[in-house]
Amino acid sequence: MPADTVVVTSVGGADLDLSDARIVEVTSVTKVSIVGGVRLRVPADVMVEVEGVSLFGGRTVEPGTPGASGRVVRVRNYSVFGGVSVTRG
Repeated sequence: MPADTVVVTSVGGADLDLSDARIVEVTSVTKVSIVGGVRLRVPADVMVEVEGVSLFGGRTVEPGTPGASGRVVRVRNYSVFGGVSVTRG
């Protein structure tokens, strides 16, 4: 997966499975939409940072065990309706 991924939609979410991806030290996923959130699956040893603005939508990040690798996935969500949901795999 590229170190920086941007998804732009007017209506629609982003479902990304990074559980088997090669993640560099810092990987960012940016989602911009009017309606639609982000569902993201990451390895258990990756730290996740969530930022951005969503007028209607929550943020849930399943706890993990950050590894010694120091890998980070930054999720930026900008939407009117749509949250962020991160699971581990």
